[in-house]
Order: sequence, then structure tokens, then C-alpha cells
Amino acid sequence: MIVSDCTLVSTSAALKIGTEGVDDFEDIHFHHCVIEDSNRGLSVQIRDGGSVRNVSFSDITVRTRRFADSWWGCAEPIAVTAVDRDENTPCGRIENLRFENIDCEGENGSLLWGQPGKIGDVSLHGVRIALRDTSRWPKHRYDLRPGVGTAVTERRAAGLP
Repeated sequence: MIVSDCTLVSTSAALKIGTEGVDDFEDIHFHHCVIEDSNRGLSVQIRDGGSVRNVSFSDITVRTRRFADSWWGCAEPIAVTAVDRDENTPCGRIENLRFENIDCEGENGSLLWGQPGKIGDVSLHGVRIALRDTSRWPKHRYDLRPGVGTAVTERRAAGLP
């Protein structure tokens, strides 16, 4: 599947795979898109057993900002997470994930977070992340919801934590 030449604005994740996915996501290519004024830009969130394989994001511009203090997500331009939804619902795996020529500006760095052995073979080539404040909401937070309760971790923002 190819998704290309899109312009998106979202108070959630603009281009997203998951959160609710019991089947696998495979061979998906996002190309030549513009994301403006979104809470998250590119998001791969696995919680419900399905896995992600062979997915690429290329030649994409991402601009993120926070919308509220309690909103899910903290303006991460790129967010990749693999966490069990709960004790009865194990997450799948994320593997062979590629980010190429991605230009990001946002209030937060990107997030790569997973349970041991759940994320592998992720590459970033030509990814630029510039931090900028545009809202009044707290900074230096990463949102791991859903699946980790109300987990918002505080940590100094960097391109990748």
C-alpha cells in the first residue's frame, strides 16, 4: 500500500498505524506528505497483538504542537511504541521500520519506546528535528498511553530520547 502526496492537520496523530490492531500491518509506504499543526506527526503504536513489518516514511515535513495538558501525545513528531495494552492483551512486534528525509519541527523530540524484544530494525536517515515552543502547555514530557495507565514521563526533550 502506498500513501502519498497528502497534506494533513490533526489534533491526534496525522499518519498513524495502530493503536487498535489485532491483525498485521505490512508493506506500507508513506511518501511525500506534509503534516501541519498536529499533536503527533508519524505514529506507530502497537497494543493489541498485531505486528508492523516493512513500513517506510519518506520525504515528509512534520510540524507539531501541544493542544492541551491532558491531551494524549505531547507533540512528538515521530512516535513509535510497542506496549501491552493490559495484562491480558500482549502487543505484537514492530520491525523493519524506515524513516528517510523527514523534516520535523515541534515542541518535543521523537519517541521510540517498547517492551524488551518488541521493536527491532528501525532506521532513520536524513531525519531533522528542530525543537520550538508554540503553546503554553508543559514541555519535556512523553506520553506512553494507551497501555501504560496514565503514564506521561518527564524527561529533557532531545531529537530522540
